[in-house]
Amino acid sequence: MTRRDPDAAGHRPDPLLVRVILGLYPRRWRDRYGQEFAALLTDLAAGSPWHARAAQIASAASGALDARLNPPGGRTMTDRIRRSITAVACAVVVFTIAGAGFQKMTEYPDFHEAARAHAAIGASFDILRAAAILAGITVLAGALPLAWSVARQAVVGRRADLIRLLLVPPAAVIGWLAIAKIVASLYSHPQARFTANTATLAAIALLGIAAAAACVWAVAAILRRADLAPRLLRPQVVPMAVLTMCMAVVTGADISWGLAVRAADSPLFYSNNGLVSTSVPPNWAGGVVALAAATVVTAAATVRAARELRTPAQPTLGEAAR
Repeated sequence: MTRRDPDAAGHRPDPLLVRVILGLYPRRWRDRYGQEFAALLTDLAAGSPWHARAAQIASAASGALDARLNPPGGRTMTDRIRRSITAVACAVVVFTIAGAGFQKMTEYPDFHEAARAHAAIGASFDILRAAAILAGITVLAGALPLAWSVARQAVVGRRADLIRLLLVPPAAVIGWLAIAKIVASLYSHPQARFTANTATLAAIALLGIAAAAACVWAVAAILRRADLAPRLLRPQVVPMAVLTMCMAVVTGADISWGLAVRAADSPLFYSNNGLVSTSVPPNWAGGVVALAAATVVTAAATVRAARELRTPAQPTLGEAAR
């Protein structure tokens, strides 16, 4: 079936409403069924009253949701691993921001003195730092092959969409750091008012959330649009498993560190030596919650990806076409 002749019955082949409805469907679905579905919608809309058109729109929108959740032929193994990697990438962004907040808070000399004076505090901090470094190395080891493949596609294939997406994370992080530094410098003195410091911390946190959201969106879009072969996706389960263990150790060490500071130096724990001279307990507790949540998400995604290793590799659409 082909699109209607533009002159037939005096109707245009694809009115705006039809194009909007088609835009709700995934690209692969449109490439396969778009012409036939557009012709059918145009025919139905031409001779239907407004209430029937409303029902058709609702039905088509429901079909679009089903097409996105259940692609033709079901999700392949690579699609499911790709989704797991996307979830891990989102968790890593959150984990990194929470870890950066902890590192910034512990830069105060009082915390260094406490670590030297109390073995439990020092040991917890050393374990946390070592696990965080190993987690960073693991992320780089797993991400480099994927990043190289995406970069080659962007440059060699002149994929402007991928190039724009690759620029989003560094721009978001650099912008957040620059603005956060300016904001923090306004109320960074310990003698500043508590309300002003709290407002500053909230502003920096909101900026961090916005930067994290931009990074997550860009990474998810890159993983969705890039052509990543199964030979690149399947080995990602190993670094994901190592990363899960490192994140669990970091979270446990952070909990141990806070409890050790509270037991050994209660005045320091309840001081205003947190971020932007705010109270330490909320800073510590918020960081622990963020680290734990990111660890749980990473663990769940790793388990899902590991299950896919039992599934025989399926060729991608590009490989099948070749």
